[in-house]
Amino acid sequence: MEKHFIKEFLESTWENIQSSGTYYDSSHSEKSVFQGSFKELLVFSGSIEDPTTRFIDSPNFNLGFAIARLFYLLRGINTLEEISFYAPGAEEYSDDGKHLFGSSYGYKIFGNGNFWEMVQKLKTTINSKRLYFPIFTEEDFLRDSKDIPCVTGALLQPRGSTLNMTLQMRANDAQKLLPYNLFEFTMLHELLCVASEMELGRFYYSAGTIHLRGEKDIQNPVNPWSSAKTLVEVPPMNSFNTGVLSDLLSIEEEIRNKIPKLDKDTYVSFVESVISTQDSYWRELFIILCDYGYTVFHKENPPKYTSNINLNLFEVYIKNKK
Repeated sequence: MEKHFIKEFLESTWENIQSSGTYYDSSHSEKSVFQGSFKELLVFSGSIEDPTTRFIDSPNFNLGFAIARLFYLLRGINTLEEISFYAPGAEEYSDDGKHLFGSSYGYKIFGNGNFWEMVQKLKTTINSKRLYFPIFTEEDFLRDSKDIPCVTGALLQPRGSTLNMTLQMRANDAQKLLPYNLFEFTMLHELLCVASEMELGRFYYSAGTIHLRGEKDIQNPVNPWSSAKTLVEVPPMNSFNTGVLSDLLSIEEEIRNKIPKLDKDTYVSFVESVISTQDSYWRELFIILCDYGYTVFHKENPPKYTSNINLNLFEVYIKNKK
């Protein structure tokens, strides 16, 4: 299956599962958080020509949550605190109440400088078949845990001046997780290209099992992605290096630290201070992250941020908030 845009990929994947998938009940593992029904396709693959089409206009895609996951990946850690601020439900998947041992993909990509070593390898290696970020590693083999990595790894395939990437997955929920995995790993793909000064190539995807889980999703008669739209008015990513990453992570940490102390009277001035030094690419993502973080922590909407700058993504995020 080959689709040019992520929206089309999501739509066609759902159709394939519903038309050709096999229905079964879960394994009833003692550690598995989800117990229930599945409908799946085994050994599923496809590709996306334009990875930048990750910004989807749909009530089934929470852009705030996607951005929070992205920053957790960029931070390169496996501690629970940083992601549970935005997603309190993540605590359910922690074995010790302090860490996420499986779904902390950034821990094995950005931890210990692995990302930057890969960037240097891309700058000095031509047409390699050996460049790989392993996510599911020996320590996960037969590990008894609530949180086993769904991602097995990311294969980098530089060809000439173009970088292609293949995301390989053990298992993937096509409705609840696939759009977020595509968002964060196509972002990783683009970040690698910008940092290594390569052209953005095709994004490939493969999964041992792609599925819908739970009767609500399985019995849904309407494709949830058929009405989605692709947002194309996104400025280009200008640069990505260690200094840029450090600055981005510093601002995200400030958001987590300051939002609990904010109220509706102080929120807007805080957002202004956050975005004052950011370029057009990251500025709007931080505006969305502030709104999302405030909503999750305070359990109410903050004042809507308004500005004379173009806030296309933010307007779509607000429209689709639940």
